[in-house]
Amino acid sequence: MENEGLPNAGLHDQRAVFEWVRDYVHLLGGDRDRVSAWGESAGGGSILSLITANQGIIDPLFRRAVVMSPGLSFPVDRKGSVENQFKAFASRAGCAGQGLACLRAANISQLIEASYKDLGQVGPTPDGRVLKHVFSVDIAQGKESRPSHP
Repeated sequence: MENEGLPNAGLHDQRAVFEWVRDYVHLLGGDRDRVSAWGESAGGGSILSLITANQGIIDPLFRRAVVMSPGLSFPVDRKGSVENQFKAFASRAGCAGQGLACLRAANISQLIEASYKDLGQVGPTPDGRVLKHVFSVDIAQGKESRPSHP
């Protein structure tokens, strides 16, 4: 998955939403410098992951955040449980041992059915690129994003 795909694709999608807001919120009377974000449970974990992405050196594109009950269980051993989860999902989707090309070509109903099964702990995972550590480690080390303007 790490070699053929885009780990943490959901975080990339969420960042794209904030880029869209930055670029177009003025058309709705908003102020791109006063964007707020909030999330509960998995959403809270996503917000904290966006704040610490790239060890806090990139602007998360929001100025304030409300995080409620963030999910704090992370699959952190990329070569262990995370890889096993991926392989189990691929197998349920009919793509055992065939990689992402098979999943990309799979029937959507197969993918939906495979996603209904227990996937274990799924969420932002340190990938060595966007997320070096789980957000709690980066925050403890002072590596959360600090926007350049209020």
